[in-house]
Amino acid sequence: MNKENVTELPDHLIEKKYLPVKLILGGNATGKTNTILAIEVLKNIIVNKGIYINDKNENIYSNYSLFSNINDKKKYLEPIKFYINFINNNEYEYFLQIKNNENHETNIEYEKLIVNNIKIFERHGNELKINYSDKTKKYFKDIDKSYIENTEKMFNNETIDHNGIFISYLLFLKDIIDDFNDYFINKLIIISSFDNIINTIRIDRVPSGTNVIDINQSLYNEIIKLSDFGNQNIILRLSKNQEKNILNKPELLSQYKMGDETLTVPSQLTESSGTLKLFDYIPVIDVALKNGITMIIDEIDSSINPVLIVGLINLFTNSEINKNGAELKKMKIH
Repeated sequence: MNKENVTELPDHLIEKKYLPVKLILGGNATGKTNTILAIEVLKNIIVNKGIYINDKNENIYSNYSLFSNINDKKKYLEPIKFYINFINNNEYEYFLQIKNNENHETNIEYEKLIVNNIKIFERHGNELKINYSDKTKKYFKDIDKSYIENTEKMFNNETIDHNGIFISYLLFLKDIIDDFNDYFINKLIIISSFDNIINTIRIDRVPSGTNVIDINQSLYNEIIKLSDFGNQNIILRLSKNQEKNILNKPELLSQYKMGDETLTVPSQLTESSGTLKLFDYIPVIDVALKNGITMIIDEIDSSINPVLIVGLINLFTNSEINKNGAELKKMKIH
């Protein structure tokens, strides 16, 4: 997420040029969710190596799921264009264009990949042109020009499936493909529904000889602190059922300082649903910060306490905490 010509808060930037947080504001039904959906669709196409599931010949979104406009046939038949520019070891620019036909079948109409400002290949429908030159040779390991020409010929003669994207048919670009896949599979998290987030914290057992263990949710508490939200600490308490020798259901507890005394109460009694909802995000946020992942969240303010959103933003903009360049993009009705 590139910065604009703004000089404020330079310490909050990643590598002095990328934004750790970006907020897209807009009224209802103005396309914010569709923006997230477009990125999610592109990610799924890349993960599935094309618009059809391998060996099943089934559209990964089924009929009618991918369309420009379902109310107007002319617009319905217009192409859907995707473009993404990202950095993951290399800088990538990827173009993909798909189109429905009269039979509601979706096909790839156009595809292009640029790596470090050098075009690697371009295809128009059933016609493929690979850029094998002095500038691109380093990407084509153990491949000569005749092999490239043969690949183009096979593609143009429809020996290669045209519904697959480049990672399914340019297998000799292994380093690029591995790097490209790594970004979409491991470094891009898209949250389009709060209800789909599941707390992934799992503790196999309480240590031997211990009946109760409290796990301090340091990341949660850091967000509360950065929000100037309160003086409570959040802990996860695990206890053992002695008779059955199994774990009881984990308890989420809030601890408050009352002078010299610490009062511990169930979080459900003192915290709002918007505060408790944030706890479901902690494992995902933790992974994002540790691995420099881009998180895209739709209408984050609809479920999480607005005050805590400030803390979440401060978490990503704090270079001491966000050491690996994680990014947070949010959509919000305004």
